[in-house]
Amino acid sequence: MEVHVHFPETEEGMRALRDKVNEIHAQSIIGYIRKLDCTENTRAALFEHLREKAIELSLTD
Repeated sequence: MEVHVHFPETEEGMRALRDKVNEIHAQSIIGYIRKLDCTENTRAALFEHLREKAIELSLTD
């Protein structure tokens, strides 16, 4: 199987691609957490922890 990848050629295009990849990644994490066999409180705590970590990481960039 051959796969051809065409990356954006502009900074704006790269930014849009990066944003889309981040969105898909976040959606997959959300889906994974929602399927966990745990209480809603535990899920909420996980989401809050991830939110805090994302903010912390974004401040170091």
